[in-house]
Amino acid sequence: MLPFIAGLAIALPSVHKDLVADVRNALYVGGTAWKSTLFTGKATYYGEPSTFSFQFEPGGKFLQSVKGPLGESYGSDGTTYWQTDRTGAPRILHFEDQDLQQAFLIVQTNGWINPPEGVMVSSEGNTIHVTLPTGLQEDLDIDPATHLPTVATFDASPGKIKIELSDWRPAGEWKMPYRTQVTTGGLTDTFQAESAKEAASPDYSVPQWTTNNISFDPTASNVLEAKKLSTGHIIVHPLINGKDVGWFILDSGADIVVIDPAIADALKLPKVGMLPLVGVGGVIQEPFRTVSQLKLGPATLSNTQCAELDLSVFRRVFGINVAGIIGFDLFRRSIISVDFDKTAVSLYDPTKFTLPSGAEWIETQFSTGNIALQAKMEGDRTGWYRLDTGAMGTVQFHSPYVKKEHLLEGRETVITQEAGAGGTSEARAGRIAWFELAGHRFENPEAVFSQATIGAFNDRYLAGNIGQDFMKPFTVYFDFGGSRVALVPKN
Repeated sequence: MLPFIAGLAIALPSVHKDLVADVRNALYVGGTAWKSTLFTGKATYYGEPSTFSFQFEPGGKFLQSVKGPLGESYGSDGTTYWQTDRTGAPRILHFEDQDLQQAFLIVQTNGWINPPEGVMVSSEGNTIHVTLPTGLQEDLDIDPATHLPTVATFDASPGKIKIELSDWRPAGEWKMPYRTQVTTGGLTDTFQAESAKEAASPDYSVPQWTTNNISFDPTASNVLEAKKLSTGHIIVHPLINGKDVGWFILDSGADIVVIDPAIADALKLPKVGMLPLVGVGGVIQEPFRTVSQLKLGPATLSNTQCAELDLSVFRRVFGINVAGIIGFDLFRRSIISVDFDKTAVSLYDPTKFTLPSGAEWIETQFSTGNIALQAKMEGDRTGWYRLDTGAMGTVQFHSPYVKKEHLLEGRETVITQEAGAGGTSEARAGRIAWFELAGHRFENPEAVFSQATIGAFNDRYLAGNIGQDFMKPFTVYFDFGGSRVALVPKN
């Protein structure tokens, strides 16, 4: 879910002076400016009672911590945005994740009054339009009676995100919203500040993290038991709380470990909170389940939160007991290699792993919990693509990229559909002249051109999603902890 963040408004620009001046006058209280402001209070986060603290200062620096069953932290040193997830694992935010933080910051701090470089502001009636450098537009509604902001909305991959602002009270020079309600994917987080004060500046930099919930057995084989379904999905065979409950799909594109509800019920796994899962077909809401121990090969992951998701379709259609999905949490703490032709999977302790001689790492960035790297297609178009072991085929171009680059113009295509969590979405299928990944060029490959209006393939920050067929010429090494990947060509 998305955090409460607040900040500091500074000055009134010369443009949009009518509406902006009214709002500024309503917010300005004339108190002493605080160098660093600290809010504390209570929250409902992922549906669970929690507490939060949030500290901020001019220049975009902030540090917010939610403490509770599913607590997380967010922050920025003014340049780099970061998150520590519910397991304490930090990652630097890019793409939509970074935009979401700036979108929250700019409306909850009144920062649009004196917008940062590259941010455009316009007004219409009682609405302020704020456009970020990436093109994300946020609409901020103003109460015509009080001239206080009430609701901000913008579109993202989970659909429309709504931020309700209320309980405006002084905090230094300005009134700030002491109550914020954030609705994403049909779920609402609520933050009620109980106090605000000036405080000493904390460390806003990315936290250092020592992995404390995974161990590796040096006597166990790194090679995992693995096989491939007729769909192309690679499945592996972990133990959950010491029990064999079936097979799990290996999916580098899943930003959380997933478990089937029937399996979770049989194991009596505790439920906690709710999570909006963004899939190919849209957003669905499912509870977290707490797993005490997940053992896969030499790795044992302890006390992790999984998302519940019905996977019974695999049992009905393929006759195989698919009990879950191995996603981000295990990828983040280990190095995993995959040979898609041989259906060979190995898992390594990252502190003891060395790449094969002559191989090199490629730097990557994260889009939510998905690792992404740059690739090139016809027309010398370079873009960022999610590298997704759970996706079949070659490449699925995201619908915003299809529109932006006019990829359907003059191209012969047929209607198809994309299926995944949340249902299905419309797409077109056709061929492109070429696609290049890690120096390997694929000539005249088939591709899918998404027409999605919501969900993972409506992501306008990434060009698309690379599937298994484009990874077959390589042995792929995933190092989420090092934000890197190696695609080692096969001899």
